[in-house]
Amino acid sequence: HGFYREFGPSKQFWAVGRFVSGKKAGSHWCWARGNSFLVGPIDDENKPDGDNIFYLYPDLTTTIWGNFSHSKMSAGRIVQLSGVRMEFGIPVPEVREAEDSTTYRYEPSGSRCISKSPLLRDPYEKRYVFVKESQVPFAGEGL
Repeated sequence: HGFYREFGPSKQFWAVGRFVSGKKAGSHWCWARGNSFLVGPIDDENKPDGDNIFYLYPDLTTTIWGNFSHSKMSAGRIVQLSGVRMEFGIPVPEVREAEDSTTYRYEPSGSRCISKSPLLRDPYEKRYVFVKESQVPFAGEGL
């Protein structure tokens, strides 16, 4: 029994959680590419898996709550982070419904299709990316 933490070869944080009877149990924080985190139960291959997984974007505020299988989101919705509760010593997000009822899915691009829903904006980019006049003279607009 006890807590664990994992680091990668370059000392990059990978995961934190706890062991019960020699197996990882309960909620875990798993680092994801782009400095985001998946929070929830994991499968036997250490990948977030289940119906109540949180995907926290790098700002640790923008959050998707949904169903994940082997760390891939099958369906999720944007929620508002409202607090944190402790689950056997591991912090777990508390959320409330958001006005946005859009369903998001893991949708990798391929050689023939970039996206099945190309007009669906990423919630994190919707919050932080915008077009405005450049501060560089004669450059026009930019991101």
